[in-house]
Parts: sequence; structure tokens; C-alpha cells
Amino acid sequence: MAGILFKNVGKTYPGMGGTKAVRDFNLAVEDKEFVVIVGPSGCGKSTTIRMVAGLEDITAGEIFIGGRCINHMEPKERDIAMVFQNYALFSHMTVFQNMAFGLQQRRTPKAQIAEKVRKAAEILEIVPLLQRKPGALSGGERQRVALGRAIVRDPAVFLLDEPLSNLDAKMRAAMRAEIAKLHQRLGATFLYVTHDQIEAMTMGERIVVMQAGEIQQVDTPENLYLNPCNTFVAGFIGSPPMNLGEGAVTKQGDGFALEIGGVRFELPRARFPEETLAGYAGREVVWGLRPENIFPEFFYAGEADHLTGRPVLATTQAVEGEVFLSEMTGADTYLHVRIPGKDVICRVSSGLRHRQKGKLKLIPDLSRLVLFDQDSGRNLRDAV
Repeated sequence: MAGILFKNVGKTYPGMGGTKAVRDFNLAVEDKEFVVIVGPSGCGKSTTIRMVAGLEDITAGEIFIGGRCINHMEPKERDIAMVFQNYALFSHMTVFQNMAFGLQQRRTPKAQIAEKVRKAAEILEIVPLLQRKPGALSGGERQRVALGRAIVRDPAVFLLDEPLSNLDAKMRAAMRAEIAKLHQRLGATFLYVTHDQIEAMTMGERIVVMQAGEIQQVDTPENLYLNPCNTFVAGFIGSPPMNLGEGAVTKQGDGFALEIGGVRFELPRARFPEETLAGYAGREVVWGLRPENIFPEFFYAGEADHLTGRPVLATTQAVEGEVFLSEMTGADTYLHVRIPGKDVICRVSSGLRHRQKGKLKLIPDLSRLVLFDQDSGRNLRDAV
């Protein structure tokens, strides 16, 4: 078993009163799990993974790998392998020599080194590159070599710190799939750090979202996307991110409504029961909707009949706005619409004959609506 357990882990740098890079970090990574730590630059994610690797001292708390506390272990004793952003390959060595270097330092027999390097090269499909030097390789090939150097060590835990950030968009997409397949094939524990939330969403079995040294939410990609715990996660996860705006909760009969842009929308009780909204009547809240959950009114006007079906929404009430930008990204088009007091983005099929500019009415899918406390930013469903 080679899970990773963080117990109240913290990192404070001396000077200037002590900069707290990581605060009270608690997380259990299961054996063979693929966990991604994601967040903006400076949030403490790289510091966290470097503490696991032994490249940073732990100021507070404890880290365990496979049940052993590693706080005071040397990096070579931790049974981990790390893949860095800059690959850290020796330019004067061949691919074979780079991959074999760590094993040679451990005085592994030559025959065993050759076998391990060959197997790793076959897995990564870089056998023809073994006699080349890094200067003759593309960025993607160098990344494969860096991964191969980690694989030959046969570690219990793989630590990957922004490994794809130096690659172009096409190569990043290809390497995301390769790393995911590698995890399945090796059956090892992967802890992966990135600032790219698309990488996090497509690769992680669970995702840890960090901000200012603290964990904001730990969840599956689906739950992070559909039910962010606060406005930071809502605005960080998703591309484009969730639309966020201000609205007023009002009592309406024996239920509640939300006023957006001068239009009052009845809130579905299945999603917002009495106990969730108790105490919020007459108060401002922050509402959130993903771009695909805001529908242009023309979707119901016969212009989408070539599609297989139409969504069934809890309301057909609409708020009026004006399209000021249309972005076609291929199969989808993002319409930027200005409604009273807020600009929102809605996603439509590029096959629809939508207006590029001009007036437009928008219908929200209230079954996907998320409401947040205006002061704390917390999801109201978690605050009860």
C-alpha cells in the first residue's frame, strides 16, 4: 500500500514575519489513486508536492507514505519519483543514460538496468530514441524521457509538478492522455500539480483546489463542476468559468424566487428546499450558472429542430440582454450577452442560426442554478 496522508501540514518561510505558503493541509490520497492539486500561481500547490518529495522542509504537521512518516526521511528513502516542469535531463547524456542514471547511482546491476530501461522505453514508445541526446528531441519526446526516468525506479508514488507546461496545446492534449494511460498501466499512486484546470478535470480521479495556501474543495471532477463549494471554485473551474452575478431572494407563496435583471424566477423546491433558503428572504445572494445552462430564447423558436431534442426547463421566463461578442470554437459558439447589471456567457451549437449581435432573451436552467452567500462566498447548500 502506498497512499499519501497529510495531517495538518503547513509550510512557513522565514523573513517578513513568516510567509505561510501552505496552511493546515489535510488530505488522504488512496493507494493507486490519481489526485490532482490545482490552483492559481502562488497558491502553495508546488510547495506541497515538494514537501512530499523532500525538497522542502515541513514546518508543521506530518506526511505519511504507505503508513510511514516521512518528515525526516531523505528523499531517496521515500520510494517516490518526481517529474519536473523543466524535465531536468542531462544534455551530455543519451536518452538511455538519462533513464539509467538513477539506477546506476543505486549500483543496480547493468543487466537489470538495461532491462528496466528497455521496458520503460517500450511503454512510452521511445525505443528508437535511446541513443539520441536531449538536444535532438522535441518537447514531447523530452517529456517522455523524463517520465521514463521515473518509471525505471519502480516507485510507489509518482509526483508530477507542472510536467506539461512547456508543451504546445496539441502536445499537451496528447500527453494528458498518455499520462492517464500510464497511470492505469503502472497501478501506482499519482500526485499531480498543475495550474491548468482543464488538465485537472480531464486527468484527476479527485481534484484538490487550492487558494492562498489552503484547500478550498476536494472532490470528483463532476462534483467540482456542478456543485462548487464557493465562488472561488465556481470561477476557477470550467472554461469558460461559471457565470456569477448578484440577485435577490424573495418569498413567493410557500416557496422562494430569485430576481435577476428585473425578472423574478421561481426557485425549484427540489434543488432549494426551505431549510436551504431559510433566513435569505429579502437578502442579496450570488447566483451561478454554467454557460451551457443559459439558453437563448430562439432555442425554442424552431431554429433548433435539427437537434435530437430540447432541454426541459423549469421555467420559460426570460431575461433580456444584448449580444456584444460571438466566439466560435468549433462545434460550440460562446455568446457574450450583456444583461442588466451583468455580462454573461452562454454556449450554443455552432450549427444554430443565432444572431451575431443584437437583442436576445435568455432562459436559465434553474435545475442547475447554484446560490452562494454574498459575504462568505459559500454554496448555500453547504451552509445549512
